[in-house]
Parts: sequence; structure tokens; C-alpha cells
Amino acid sequence: MELLYIAEPISCYHYANDGQAGFKYLEISQKAFLSNEIAQFHYLVFVLKGKLEFSCEHFDKRTINAGEFFFISKNMCCSSCALEDSRIIIHKYAHIVHLCGKSTLMDLNKYAQKEYFFAPLSICLTLNMFLDLMLVYLKSGGNCIHLHTIKQEELFWILRVNYEKETLANLFHSIIGNSLNFRNKVFDFYKLAGTAQELAKLCGYSRQQFNKLFLNEFGVPPYTWMQKQVMIHIKSRLADKDIKLNEIVDEFNLSSLSHLTRLCKKHFEKTPLALRNEIISKQEESYISKIRS
Repeated sequence: MELLYIAEPISCYHYANDGQAGFKYLEISQKAFLSNEIAQFHYLVFVLKGKLEFSCEHFDKRTINAGEFFFISKNMCCSSCALEDSRIIIHKYAHIVHLCGKSTLMDLNKYAQKEYFFAPLSICLTLNMFLDLMLVYLKSGGNCIHLHTIKQEELFWILRVNYEKETLANLFHSIIGNSLNFRNKVFDFYKLAGTAQELAKLCGYSRQQFNKLFLNEFGVPPYTWMQKQVMIHIKSRLADKDIKLNEIVDEFNLSSLSHLTRLCKKHFEKTPLALRNEIISKQEESYISKIRS
């Protein structure tokens, strides 16, 4: 399929660029490696061909085969490797904008288990037909934001009517809760806040109201949750050996290198340098094993 009048849609300001949310088609070479990256969007990843290996802060080295899909939540620190030449479609988004999708996610909260376990889902027949057509659009350059918004609505409808609620509750475990809007505000603003008080203000709540809503939604006090997120990001930065430790201190507004050391010992039981060496060593071992296999 070829698009007619290709210059017209591309020149429209509603046409998506690479940094925007929407659907993307990717062909990934075997051994391609993504290390300790922080997800900037929510991602649904559909493996059309090949095999991927995926790790994050919740688990290590899980395999996703062709005909399966999985979910990556915003701000998750993750690594992946293509075990074979692979073709994938990803749908990335910051927020669900339509009421049906929001209602679907909020309704899943009562079906969610306390503990999350990673379990890729099989691409059902209807979803496979949807992806086949989406692939035609993407290969033809169909990157209109309006089209992608409509297809997002269709995608969530397909998920809702083809998969059991308990299954979807586990898939979206990291983002479902009592209030999707409150969660979105927290994830949008927490990087800009140095304290729980600042985060409450950015989200538009009094400190007392915010603490109550936060505890109900996340199950822990705001400060505890915020510190955990900071440590996830610090660990991600330590994985890049080109970033100096003093640069990490400055980036996260820490008082000194000793402050960074205390945090790493408290949360990881290692000094920053020891943790960096461990992460890099594991990355190199994993890469070498992939090359030899």
C-alpha cells in the first residue's frame, strides 16, 4: 500500500515525529542491546517475529517470543536484548485520553493481585488482525496523530473484550489503582519535586490531602516512594561508566559524594563504585554470552 499525496499529511502539524506517542514499527538485529534505560512513556510491545529478552527492577532476563506482547510502565528502569532478528510494533503513550480506556484500567484495580508477576500475553486472533493492518499503515508512512489516537481506542477495546480482567490486571499492574488521574499527576511531576511537600503542591493538593490520597493509591508514604524512584534512577546512571560520580551527585541535588555513598549502602548494600562495577560486569557477561551463543 502506498499513500497518495504523501507530502500533504507529512506537512500537517498533527503528523507524529519520532519523539511523540503513537505506534511504531521496528526491525531489531540479533544481539541489539538496550541497557538500564528509564522509560519515558508507557509501552505496549508486540513481538511479531523473533525473540526478546527483557529485564527490569522487578525481575531479570525474561523471554518474550513471537506472537506475545508485554507492558512497560513509564519511569521503569529496563534492559532488553534481541535474542534473534526481531520485528516488533510498539504503542507508546503518556496518558489514556478516552473515557473507555480510563474506565477499563480503573475497573481492573479490584482484580489485581498484591504481587506482580511478569507474564507475556499471547496475541489473540483479533489483536493479530489489528496489528496486521497497523503494520500496513506504519510501513506506508501513516503517522497521523489523529489516526493513532483512534487506533489506541480500538486497541484498548480489543484488549478489554478478548482478555480476562485478571489477566489484564496483571499486565497493567504497575499503573492501575483507585485513581488513574492522581497516578498520572504523580508520575508527571515527581521528578520536578525535591520533597513530598513540593510534589503535593505541583499536583494541586494540600499536604494532608495529598498524603492520604498517596497512601491509599501507592500503599506507602510519599517520601518512601520518592526515594525509591530516585534510587532506581541513580542505579540507571551508575550503569553508564561515562558518567562521573560527581555528575550524579549534582544531577540528583545530593549534598556530596558521601551522601551518594550513604544512599547506595542503605538501598543496595554497596558503594557507588562497587555497584557500578557489578552492573557493568553483568552487562559485559550478558553481551559476551549473546555473542557466543
